[in-house]
Amino acid sequence: MPAVAAGASLAVGAEEQGGVSGLVSACPAAGFVLGPISGGFLYQYYQPAAGWSAVLILLIVFAMTLRPRKDPVHSPT
Repeated sequence: MPAVAAGASLAVGAEEQGGVSGLVSACPAAGFVLGPISGGFLYQYYQPAAGWSAVLILLIVFAMTLRPRKDPVHSPT
């Protein structure tokens, strides 16, 4: 996780680093809570839906990483 936090803080300006740090810290906790609840719900009603929803979420996240950033932040050198 340290590499994710470092990469996220370098991707934004100094004024947004606090917000990004909070988001990076909150997302895994939300996944630990919401993942089993939603997966159990989907598995109970239609078993293949749990696996396919995980695949769909991974594909969406992967597609979002392929988009170019609108406003890249350049570090001063």
